[in-house]
Amino acid sequence: MPCHNLPTIALAAAVTALSTDAAAQSATISPHPASAGSPISFSYKFNFFGCYPRHPRLEVHDGSPTGPLVTVLPDPIASATFMCFGPGDTLDVVWDQTDRRGRPVAEGDYWLRVPLRGAIPPGSASEHWTCITIDNGGRPALTTAAPPRVGQANPIDLTATPSAFYLIAASLDSNQPVAFAGVQLCLSLDPLLLATVPPRGAIQNASGLVPPSGEVAAGLALPLDPFLVGRSLVLQSIVHDGDRITPSNGLPLLIGA
Repeated sequence: MPCHNLPTIALAAAVTALSTDAAAQSATISPHPASAGSPISFSYKFNFFGCYPRHPRLEVHDGSPTGPLVTVLPDPIASATFMCFGPGDTLDVVWDQTDRRGRPVAEGDYWLRVPLRGAIPPGSASEHWTCITIDNGGRPALTTAAPPRVGQANPIDLTATPSAFYLIAASLDSNQPVAFAGVQLCLSLDPLLLATVPPRGAIQNASGLVPPSGEVAAGLALPLDPFLVGRSLVLQSIVHDGDRITPSNGLPLLIGA
């Protein structure tokens, strides 16, 4: 079903304008959220020309990008100098959920840092952060059965405590994450976040009370705009059950045709 209302147009403008400056986009995390002990696979899709530095520090941090260093992942490329990339190229990384001493990490939120060196301007340095949740079922879970596609109201599923209040929003990435009521989120404060926070309507059924089934069926409406294809965004929900506010996993999504 085509989507051409004002909220979805605003969402499209925010994604297109902001993502032209991003060096890489988190395409997929699998599985996510991850159960304890399961290797986690990351795939990054680049959207302009640049280079991946020799022997980069692929750092995993605990709790936030400024949290304690958990481990440094092996170089997935083992390049002698640099690997240069172009639009559409991908970088794949796997973390086995262990720390620097090989010990399994606890459940919680972790952040993976990927350093990049872009071509525009020449030699410009940047970094891409990905928010990871390890959970055995005690936290709200935000999932989707398939990557979102343009021109559709793409289903998004939230599993949470019945009768709790929930809210779902999105941002372009997790590079400048914000905190809400003392809780670290995976979302950056950017125009996309402002375009999706209720009652703007770019995400259908984005807030309310979790039904007795504990399952919320939401939707991400994307207009039929070819410039959105290959862009990415991150979704997350916060859930208030009367005693505390609990965030879901951050859900990075790559938009398809």
